[in-house]
Amino acid sequence: MRTSQRIQLRSYRRALQNVSVLMFLVAASLLVMIYGLFRTKSRIPSSIVFSLTSEQVFQSSNIDDVLNTLKEKRFQDHFRADNPLIEVRSIKSLLERNKMITIDAPLFLLIRCVKRSHYGFLLMNVFSSVSLFRNQEFLGLKNMKRVVLDQAVFKVLHQDFYTEFDLVTTNSSIKKLPIAFECPLKGRRVMVWYSTNSKPINFRANQQGLGWDIGAVKNGLDSHLVWTKYDVNFLKSLGIYNVYAIGPILFQTKIVAERSTNNYIITFFDVTPFAPGNDWIVGTQEDFYSERDALGDFEAFKKLSADLLKSYVNEVKVRIKPKRTYNPVHSKKYIEQIIKSCREHQIELLSPNENLYKVVSQSDLVIATPWTSPAVLAKEMALNSVFFAIRSTDWELPNEYEGIRVIKSLSELTVFINLDIRKKFNKSIN
Repeated sequence: MRTSQRIQLRSYRRALQNVSVLMFLVAASLLVMIYGLFRTKSRIPSSIVFSLTSEQVFQSSNIDDVLNTLKEKRFQDHFRADNPLIEVRSIKSLLERNKMITIDAPLFLLIRCVKRSHYGFLLMNVFSSVSLFRNQEFLGLKNMKRVVLDQAVFKVLHQDFYTEFDLVTTNSSIKKLPIAFECPLKGRRVMVWYSTNSKPINFRANQQGLGWDIGAVKNGLDSHLVWTKYDVNFLKSLGIYNVYAIGPILFQTKIVAERSTNNYIITFFDVTPFAPGNDWIVGTQEDFYSERDALGDFEAFKKLSADLLKSYVNEVKVRIKPKRTYNPVHSKKYIEQIIKSCREHQIELLSPNENLYKVVSQSDLVIATPWTSPAVLAKEMALNSVFFAIRSTDWELPNEYEGIRVIKSLSELTVFINLDIRKKFNKSIN
């Protein structure tokens, strides 16, 4: 078979695949609309919040915590959250049966908010989008729903007889904004940067890229909400303006615990590395949070813990808090080392879902992996914190980062902690 014939055959097959997916999508859309005909209609949400994770909404906090956080004045100054709709891509969204939580925002809006009299106009938008497809593109059901049905829903809601609403997303969607952000909108488009480690760490052998499209983020959003002035300056250095520092963004109740007067508590906030076979998740760049480097940091921390617990019997408590719940993509070797060492060396392993305000406020010292948010939170709460990593031969790490000390060796960390322990208990310094 000639090359031209093979190309034509592939193009024909892709066209058939698209037609099949399209027919299924149109049939499913009709069923959804029929269902929507019999549902009581409700008012348009004041804002639609995308890309919060199941862990953020259902594990690290509860729904009321998230809603109360969004209703704080520091957020309300930038988008309306008196009646938000929060999309969480998890089956738990269906089980919760909460009218402010949905597994799919466009479907919710179609069923509950789009007027029945506008279903015909919506179908016309669906077919209009289909006519723009090229035969060689096979989108699949998920992407076709996104660019056909979801886009049609937001186009309908842009009409004059629907009330204005805002769109909110987090930096989890920084590589690909929700389709709603590409549609006409009468409200505001806002990104909430809940993490502080979006800045690249330079690998000495080559410059690390951002991994996301600055232009898309700059043009697709009206404003950005970040933690600190340093985050503001970082985004401005990329040509992204309308950035506002509003303090810690955690979606958790601010629980401030009283620190122990009898113990010096050290909490190490690590980042669980991916298994080497899952390196594709971080792309083609070098991974600062690789299994090898994470194990190196932990081995140093384990030795530090053993020495401190021996030198300060019953005076020092050492804890580790993982950033995320362990799952199959994480390094099994690293997790096994953590669990084994916690059992053998009197290190307390905290739940990743513990309230971060509470854990930090209990700590005399927060040790965090660069440039993760617990160290920044501790600084914002006027508590002691450092960044710790012993891989400075491969990575360009400064001695101080955004007002927080960066420690790059076990000996330096040991001296620092010994001085701080003696200071707390008024011990003499030899």
